Amino acid sequence: MSPQPTHEKYRRLIESARALKPVTAAVAHPCDESLLSVAVDAAKLGLIKPILVGPKAKIEAVAKQFKLDISGYELVDAPHSHAAAAKAVDRGEPCRGMGASDQRRADDRAAHARPARETLIAMPPSTTPSMMHPLAVSA
Repeated sequence: MSPQPTHEKYRRLIESARALKPVTAAVAHPCDESLLSVAVDAAKLGLIKPILVGPKAKIEAVAKQFKLDISGYELVDAPHSHAAAAKAVDRGEPCRGMGASDQRRADDRAAHARPARETLIAMPPSTTPSMMHPLAVSA
């Protein structure tokens, strides 16, 4: 019988991340169990401070259905997935690797004193190209 996997690398990654300050994350359209539970679990681990962006009633219904406590998180109402994506992007800067041109853009933004309130944008796995449009335009 083979030994059970220990997921040691994953455990070490989580421990390292927990040692850092939680990242504020705008979570676009968390209207299904998978994305909403990931946001709640990551918050419980101290990895993120989620801002849930989407149809408020639908997010609350999903939370209730799957017994997820979202009472401590900011909810930003948006009527549909595309509006949620746009509002999530509007909340801050996308998190991505920094190349030289990215650094110049970041320096330019800093020079214009545009404060980044959030540093991460999470989208649902079913994100369509049209939902990605606000993210591409903001880059």
